Amino acid sequence: MTKIERATIADDEQPYKKRVLVLIDQIGAVDYHRIAMPLRYIYEKNIFHIDFAIQEKEVNEAKVEDYDIVIFSRYLLNMSIVDRCIAANVKLIVDIDDYWNVPKYNPAYKKYKEHGKEAVLKSLKAASMVWTTTHQLAEKVKEINPNVHILPNYIDLQENQWMEKNEHPLTIGYVGGFSHLEDVKLLRGQIGQICEKYNARFLFCGYNSTDPNSAEMEYQITGSRQRPEWFWVGEVTSVLNYGKYYSHIDVVLAPLTETHFNKHKSELKIVEAAAYKLPIIVSEVEPYTNHRDNEGVTFVKNNDWSVIGEVIKNRKALGQKNYDYCKKHHNIDTINQKRISLIYGI
Repeated sequence: MTKIERATIADDEQPYKKRVLVLIDQIGAVDYHRIAMPLRYIYEKNIFHIDFAIQEKEVNEAKVEDYDIVIFSRYLLNMSIVDRCIAANVKLIVDIDDYWNVPKYNPAYKKYKEHGKEAVLKSLKAASMVWTTTHQLAEKVKEINPNVHILPNYIDLQENQWMEKNEHPLTIGYVGGFSHLEDVKLLRGQIGQICEKYNARFLFCGYNSTDPNSAEMEYQITGSRQRPEWFWVGEVTSVLNYGKYYSHIDVVLAPLTETHFNKHKSELKIVEAAAYKLPIIVSEVEPYTNHRDNEGVTFVKNNDWSVIGEVIKNRKALGQKNYDYCKKHHNIDTINQKRISLIYGI
């Protein structure tokens, strides 16, 4: 993301605008979707004075005491900044989209055990307000901070990565990182037969050829150490480009194991598929079940992925329904207007 220069402070003849500082010290998908993009649009509306400190050095050097509000995602690498905000009576808004009790099989487990969980809890306790993604996670946050507000995920359809067009063979696709090994095990022994029956390929997006977890995920899907013809990969890429992979897919899969941790994740994969008017097939678990009224989402019961065949046949109609539903319930303008109101009212 390009650094945005400091906004001009209002002079005496202008109405006072709240001074907001957005801190992003470890840019990733969460920070991008939940902090960088929505706050950039609010910045462009010139409602508040908003500055962005991006990357660790700039965040550490930021003069947080000069602001009314500081906003960041989950926790900061340098948590002393939180103490400085409290001492200066600067209000904190913390955005969180994941549960802080990370299971042992998750690659982030060690980081959260050593300092991540403690840092998240400190952030939530210090926050004047918390933003989160779903009612499930909001209930967990309320145990620590009752002032929590749900701001669902959305996709900016005007961003280039969500506007690609590609000709491709019939493709069943999965988009996810190496932390989802346990989830893709749910596909074991089923995808090959479906691809052969419908003359389709399977595209695994987010594959990392240097990471053994990706190789293991491939094995769980194919059941073979030798890659079959129907299995294709899209290498892991940046948060600015990964959306393009959906333009190569006709039907999206989102397997998810039924765990306490997964229950408190978000339904972002559904919204991403909707951006390309694609149907999506998901495990019948929370939080995906928040979309029971979304006719573009097909739920898998008892881990039976044979429903893929029916979705393939009706993919265009189902994809349109997913798009229409998410356009209404995950609308960028509606959600950002709520975000603006919350900043006003803090």
